[in-house]
Amino acid sequence: MKTNFNRLYEYVFFVFVFLLIIFFIRSATYNFPGFSSSAGDELSSSLKTVTEDELSGDTTNTSSSEEERTSTPEIPMILIDPGHQAEPDYSRENAAPTLNSTVYKVSTGTRGVATGVWEFQLVLDVALKVETELKDLGYQVVLTRDRHDVHITNKERGQMAKEVGADILVSLHADGSSITSAQGVSVLSPAFNVSFIDGDRAAVSKTLSTLIVDELAKATGARNRGVHFRNNLSLLNWSEVPSALVEMGFMTNPEEDKKMQTDEYQEKIARGIASGIDEYFSSIADSEE
Repeated sequence: MKTNFNRLYEYVFFVFVFLLIIFFIRSATYNFPGFSSSAGDELSSSLKTVTEDELSGDTTNTSSSEEERTSTPEIPMILIDPGHQAEPDYSRENAAPTLNSTVYKVSTGTRGVATGVWEFQLVLDVALKVETELKDLGYQVVLTRDRHDVHITNKERGQMAKEVGADILVSLHADGSSITSAQGVSVLSPAFNVSFIDGDRAAVSKTLSTLIVDELAKATGARNRGVHFRNNLSLLNWSEVPSALVEMGFMTNPEEDKKMQTDEYQEKIARGIASGIDEYFSSIADSEE
């Protein structure tokens, strides 16, 4: 009986010792709350984390990339104004910031003697084509209007250039005359030596206007009527950026009127205007080098 008891005692003791050994083994590899394994810390600190950039072979510093993006010169923005609108407003507004004289706010423009198409319709068709040409060249483009049922005065169109952050303003129009044989293209530009037009803006506008009328005449084959300086156009007077008002042809000339209603000729007009604008920005870039 005693022998059996001793054997049982030895068996229990053996099991206890065995469990105790297992406990100590597991304790050595377990991280108790509040403690960390120094061996594990040393191992993790000796390992480098491989990023997705390293796997792809791209080791470019992210902050450097951000700096490069922010230092990239801004793309020039051009405000294109399809002149006039469907509903005229013959109430009056100041013709210039420092003048008391007033002019009509906005009209429908002239009308084709052969086609019956209104100027406000023609210039929007061309403006949309100019927009496409300029965007293809990489410029940002904003239109003062993209439909006919708007109410935007000429003063507001001029002021819009600064409001949208445009670098230049180009307003599109078609000419009219009591002389039905009159034909060709011209550009109206802000006048010199008037108190309400900055001299530097007038000079830069002259450059812009000259390049546009030359490229427009070249692209269309139309007579080049040159640049004319005006101080009575509220759009040019209220603008604070270099500006040009394009007269793309005479709607009072039957032949030119019909020609301007064709897609082919409108594309030539658009390319000529866009080319003149592109030449202008290229000349600025060259002068800054």
